[in-house]
Amino acid sequence: MTEAFAGLDRTSEIMAEPEENKSPGRTVKMPPSRVPCASRNVEFAYDPDKPVLLGLSFLATPERWTALVGSSGSGKSTIISLLCAFHTPSKGRVVVDDVDLAHVD
Repeated sequence: MTEAFAGLDRTSEIMAEPEENKSPGRTVKMPPSRVPCASRNVEFAYDPDKPVLLGLSFLATPERWTALVGSSGSGKSTIISLLCAFHTPSKGRVVVDDVDLAHVD
């Protein structure tokens, strides 16, 4: 029963998220690209008092493989969510071809 309630709580959190196309600050249209993507001193927290990422910086280029490796809860899925612009960092920038994904529709 406890697991069912935990799942219900998580489902409620997801359903409460705003739709991707409802963010007024996201106006830039992103064309298909094979250019570098980067994170610049990114910080992110699902809850303001519990930071998940602190000072994350990386560069991923098309000519190289990039792997995210780490234990459960280390932030791999959060990084992917930021790269997909599902979430916006609380500090820093996630960019593709120098376009800040926080402004991409």
